[in-house]
Amino acid sequence: MVSVSNLLASVFPSTARLLGGAGGLQRQVTWAATMRTRPPAFEALRGGECALLSLSTLGALHEVDASLTLAKVVQSLNDAAVAAVVVTGLDEPRLDDDAAQAVALANERSLPLIALPRRVPLVDVERDIIAFVVNHRGDIEQRAGEVYQEVLALSLQRAGVQEMIERLAQADHKVALLEDAHAGLLNAAIPPDIDWVDLPALERLIAAHPARALFSANLVAPLEAPTQRGAHALIERQDLSAPDLSRLVTPIRLSHGVAGYFSLVDRSQQVDTLDRLMLEQIAPLIALELARVEELAAVHQRLHGDVFDELLAGTVSDTRQALARAKQLGHELSGASLVVVAAPHRAVTAEAERFAQEESAEMPLWARRMMAEAEYFFPGVWARMRAPELVLLVPAEQEAGRSDFFPRFKSRLDELLSRLTPWSSQEGLNVGVGRQAQTIEELPRSHQEARLALMIGQRLFSKERVAYFGELGIYRLLFHVQDAEDVHAFYEEVLGPLVEYDRRTDNDLVETLETYFACNGNLSEAARRLHLHRNSLLYRLERIQEVLQINLEDADTRLSLQVALKMRHTLSS
Repeated sequence: MVSVSNLLASVFPSTARLLGGAGGLQRQVTWAATMRTRPPAFEALRGGECALLSLSTLGALHEVDASLTLAKVVQSLNDAAVAAVVVTGLDEPRLDDDAAQAVALANERSLPLIALPRRVPLVDVERDIIAFVVNHRGDIEQRAGEVYQEVLALSLQRAGVQEMIERLAQADHKVALLEDAHAGLLNAAIPPDIDWVDLPALERLIAAHPARALFSANLVAPLEAPTQRGAHALIERQDLSAPDLSRLVTPIRLSHGVAGYFSLVDRSQQVDTLDRLMLEQIAPLIALELARVEELAAVHQRLHGDVFDELLAGTVSDTRQALARAKQLGHELSGASLVVVAAPHRAVTAEAERFAQEESAEMPLWARRMMAEAEYFFPGVWARMRAPELVLLVPAEQEAGRSDFFPRFKSRLDELLSRLTPWSSQEGLNVGVGRQAQTIEELPRSHQEARLALMIGQRLFSKERVAYFGELGIYRLLFHVQDAEDVHAFYEEVLGPLVEYDRRTDNDLVETLETYFACNGNLSEAARRLHLHRNSLLYRLERIQEVLQINLEDADTRLSLQVALKMRHTLSS
């Protein structure tokens, strides 16, 4: 794009003087417009024009409207978003009060105010500016066409989206970003000599300024043919919260709707016509590449899904053949495996419901991120979305048979989950892990255990909690029988009076009892956890025995109370 600085260097005579507004020299010039001798002074200003006027013309208009001064004209032109104001006749050494006010206003608004000698014909200046702008547009269209051909060649070579946007970023000297429909960063290309932003900063900016907020639903409807170069271009400018950064954004639309958003980021004054033209021409190529990737992923899911589902359902008829098919798909299952199941903290989110109802719907962002991260933490992992859950088959380490394997395995899962925090749902994620499957025949059992651990974790534990079936203890039994009438009756008989007492008196004796048992009857430790004096704890225990009419010294009574306390969690959930 042509800037005011370009005009000063290449179009205006050497006698031109910048009187004010030096901060706006990088403003982009789209056209030129000369003041007329009759109202309206300028016709149909659209923004970006270089406004040309002479003091003699302004004097003629002043006779029609006495309030029309140079300062007022500068103010009006600034409101119309012109790029610069050029005035002939301001070449006198001293400026009058009106001209001085105009200069002050130009400095305040960073609107370049340029003085030309009185003898310079404005008609020639207008012609020269327009010719310069038109010629420059031809140059950038040629440049955009060259870059398009280069990116098209990469597309035909199946080079992938990352190489395509890297070529664009290098050619345009801008940061190129591709984000998905949920403000997740998919691809980014930062030219080597750009040091004012890095990848973590870009991810934060995108999260704070999602591109989807720029486009209404009717403007990002599915395209029947998103392949035509420059067709259906829809581009918006967005100012980012980082100082002096902005971007041009266009949606990437496929047959099923918006697949993501493609943008070019730079300093606010440097996002120009070339960037817009690049987006118009390259976006359809990105759309084609994403469509190809989606189709390959769908085929991959179908091929993997059949074998995957048979393994988890236990319907494999030929073990050797199933192992061979899995190996062909890149998964070695001849050794021990662990089944891991992940889902949002709330059992089914709206996004998961949509995915479950429509097989072709886009996989939730957290699941896509988890699949990608799992490859790093657990090489050889096999993942598949079984809405609303993501199921992972993880090859077990050689020492996985040891009883202490799970703490090490869990630490890696916890680290993986920590990386998903920016993309997981507000409720967070729960993960269930089944016990080790030594053979593929044991995978259905491990899968059912992982699902049960997940459900218990969702109901009883906090978000981002990993629940291992082997550590759930009595909850494995209680969870299965929580709806039985005798279970409710047992709970009400053993603990019901104390729960009701707490409700009526606004006490927390149930919590006191639970902490007492958690400390194995150690009064000092229980008092410390409850922030009570030891005597206060003894008083509470006496009150509990009175309310329940029990003796805490009786072993059977203590066992019944502890089971009822465990039931309390499953029943209340």
